[in-house]
Amino acid sequence: NDSPNVKETQLTRDPADYEWLRKVIDSMPSVEKQIEQCLDIIHNDSDEDNKIDALQVLQDLVEDIDIANDLAKKGLGEIAQAMTYNLGNDKDNDKGERIRSLACWIMSTICQNNPNGQKAIIEQGILPIVLVVLKDNKEKVTHKALGIVSAMTRDNENGAKYFDENKDTIIDILHEILKNGSDNVITKACVVLR
Repeated sequence: NDSPNVKETQLTRDPADYEWLRKVIDSMPSVEKQIEQCLDIIHNDSDEDNKIDALQVLQDLVEDIDIANDLAKKGLGEIAQAMTYNLGNDKDNDKGERIRSLACWIMSTICQNNPNGQKAIIEQGILPIVLVVLKDNKEKVTHKALGIVSAMTRDNENGAKYFDENKDTIIDILHEILKNGSDNVITKACVVLR
């Protein structure tokens, strides 16, 4: 050490600190357990705040492509149901819209540049649900659902084929978005159109 004013110090740790840290790490649920807990909450819990929290955890988890593929293999049914949560229901509210938006965001993340996720979305019948959700025309939900359309038409032959077979419906939806949507959603729709 070149400085006469700086003294080297050596930190010593109490072994109890390491034991505490080990207990904390061991008490954390595995990713698989977190997914199971989130899916259970989404499917069975009536508290909308709990559903939102569970969907946010899943969204964070599926940013990892391996976890996204694990979730897709496990099945996307609970997420698909959340995509239509309270859709067209008199009880629909901002939380319902948030639930649908998060579910669409999860699906969009799963299929972005991910052939395995795209295959699961097609095989599990998610694309017709996307069209239903888009017809609802809620800004945040529409924006996230358009992400699914964009990924599935740009990166997947079967997805592009599905939307081509349903082009009249998708064109009507996109026309409505271009006519009445916010700037943010219109921009996203233009990305889909390219």
